[in-house]
Amino acid sequence: MQDEWVKHFDNLTGTAFGNAIMNNVSLNFAIVEDKVVAVVDVRESATHVFMKNKADKNRKQFYIRRNGSTIELDAEEMIGYVKQKWG
Repeated sequence: MQDEWVKHFDNLTGTAFGNAIMNNVSLNFAIVEDKVVAVVDVRESATHVFMKNKADKNRKQFYIRRNGSTIELDAEEMIGYVKQKWG
């Protein structure tokens, strides 16, 4: 069961973000209240990462994590953010 779930997770993640992002993702399992749960750890990327739009695979989106939320940036905001964060 876990192997199939890991394979599905890998496929979804690779499709949405590209295979290069997988170097930043680690996946483990833990038992919580007698249930197996996936623990996903995502390390910060050294460069920008785009997410492919589910409905339109040619459209890529850029999100950032804020303190308590994740938001999509428009083109102008993204340019400023990328310049500030990665130079």
